[in-house]
Amino acid sequence: MIFAQCRYKTNVETDPGEEETVQQIRGFRVVHAFDISQTEGEDLPDLDAVRPKLLDADAPDGIWDALVAKAAAAGFEVIRNRRGSENGYCDFSSKQIAVRPDVAPAQAVKTLIHELGHALLHSKELPRSKEVAEVEVESVAYIVCDAIGLDSGDYSFAYVARWSDGATDLIKDTAERVIGCAKQILKGMEADASNDSGMEANAS
Repeated sequence: MIFAQCRYKTNVETDPGEEETVQQIRGFRVVHAFDISQTEGEDLPDLDAVRPKLLDADAPDGIWDALVAKAAAAGFEVIRNRRGSENGYCDFSSKQIAVRPDVAPAQAVKTLIHELGHALLHSKELPRSKEVAEVEVESVAYIVCDAIGLDSGDYSFAYVARWSDGATDLIKDTAERVIGCAKQILKGMEADASNDSGMEANAS
C-alpha cells in the first residue's frame, strides 16, 4: 500500500475579473502497488548504480519568488551559491538556503524546495539520521514539484532509493511528516505565484 494524491481543480483569481483553474492536493488515499518480489523479469540494477538526473527545463512563472517568500517567512535567506559538488545546502547557523547558480530553472526550484524542507523540518528538531533527513526532504520536494506541475521523478526516485537503501519502512515512517511539510509549503503558494504571474521565475 502506498499514498496517492487526491487532486481537485479549483479556480483562483489572478487579475480583477479573471480566474485561472489550478489543481490542488487536498489529501491522500491508499492505493495498492506490486512489491518487487511479486514481479518477474531481469534483475534491476543495484541502488548504487542509480543516479539522480538533474532537471533540465523551465519552471512555472512566479514559483521561485513564492518559494523565496516561504523561506523568508521561516527566517531563511535564499542565495545562489555552490559549495563543492552539492546542488544546494541549508545553513542553520547563518539562516541561509543556497542553490547552485548553474542549473536549469526547474532544478533550481526543486533544490530550493528540498532545502526549504530541511529548514522547516530540521532547524528545531534533529532527524533520527542523515538518511531519514534526506528521504524526508526529497519526498517533500517530489510532492510539491508534482503539485506545481514539475516532474522531478528522474531525480527524486533515484535520490530517495539511494538514501533509503530500499527500506520501505523508513519511507512509511516519514510519510506523516513529509505530507505535513509539503502542505505547509504549498499553502497559499499557488495564489502567491498567480499574483506574480507577470514576473519570470528568478531561477536561471
